[in-house]
Amino acid sequence: MISEIVRALRNIGWFLLRFLMWFTISTVVWFVIVLFIVFYQNAIEGDVYTSGAYSGDHFTVIYDSVPEKSAELVEQDLERNRQRIMDDFGVESMPHVIVRLYPPGSREFRDAGINISADTNGFVHPATLDTIHLLWKPQRTPWHVALTGTTDLDVLEKNAQHEFAHLVMYNLLYEDALAAREVTSRANWEYSCKYTGLSFCKPLDSWLDEGLAQYESGYITVKTIADYPDRADTLAPTTFTGDDRYIFGDLVGEYIVERWGKAGLKKIVEDRGDLIAAFGESDDEFNSGFRAFARPREAELMQKYGDQIGKSLQ
Repeated sequence: MISEIVRALRNIGWFLLRFLMWFTISTVVWFVIVLFIVFYQNAIEGDVYTSGAYSGDHFTVIYDSVPEKSAELVEQDLERNRQRIMDDFGVESMPHVIVRLYPPGSREFRDAGINISADTNGFVHPATLDTIHLLWKPQRTPWHVALTGTTDLDVLEKNAQHEFAHLVMYNLLYEDALAAREVTSRANWEYSCKYTGLSFCKPLDSWLDEGLAQYESGYITVKTIADYPDRADTLAPTTFTGDDRYIFGDLVGEYIVERWGKAGLKKIVEDRGDLIAAFGESDDEFNSGFRAFARPREAELMQKYGDQIGKSLQ
């Protein structure tokens, strides 16, 4: 009886030993395969962390310690969307734009900004009409990166479009100031906006500035759909601050275009958010009309993006 128990235990022990050996060898082989895939894909796509510059017809991306493939794809995406965004605001020309792409946690990125928050993905200065600052962030989990050797560039590209839309709006204001002889050159605009505080350099109201930039990027966050149903009857765009400017910005742009066409985008920017001057409506009338427009969008948004609720795009 005892000998049978000992024999059974010995068999179990050999089974566990063989299983552990098989598991260890399989894990090592799997790890080697993953490393091969990562390095092979890096070699094929050039997705290596380096520094340099990638130039196109209208943009130059200067990058530091980020995947050079990201710089190339951001530049190409901006080229594809450049004319569309300019046309939306009636801007006929733009200077060659420098896009500075910084690595995660970059001190240089933070030093380049003014009072930027910890979760800032990018920014532009109204005084500087030809420069975008972007922070490169891996959007996928390290596990996904290890398996595929890639990161999700969609959010980075949308951020680039968002910041370029800011530049287009500021260039529109510059052209108006130039036509009104309030400034005589880009250098004069930059100096005036930085040091004199003249009225034509007054920043756009943030609900408008950020909302229209979000609209141009076409980026609807999951939080938009998750938050919308409970707030449909209280939304007031002209009072948006903080995250609301981004969460509902796309809908604000859609509403303006629905009511006043693409010309309405240019008009509201030139009038710096003055709704009476631009559309002959008070803030309350504009907000009420927005709510009536936004309510039917709930079902459409839920149908289109409902499966993503609960997942993060940030």
